[in-house]
Amino acid sequence: MAVLAGPTAIARWAKLKVETLRKVLPLPHGVPQKDVYRRVSRTLQSGVFQVCFTSWLQSLRAVAAKVMGWSGRSWLWT
Repeated sequence: MAVLAGPTAIARWAKLKVETLRKVLPLPHGVPQKDVYRRVSRTLQSGVFQVCFTSWLQSLRAVAAKVMGWSGRSWLWT
């Protein structure tokens, strides 16, 4: 959700989760500030991002359906 909310929200989330992030990422200069996230987001091609984001959501949907034992379409996913 932070990605959808924008660079400031991503930076706030990262600051809150710094200990967790340090376990999986080298952060020699600390957590990036909102300007870094803003520059990165400007370089993204919106169409490519949309395809990747949609694919990711569909994979989550498939996993949830398998875990919950859903078959076919569910009203939750329409």
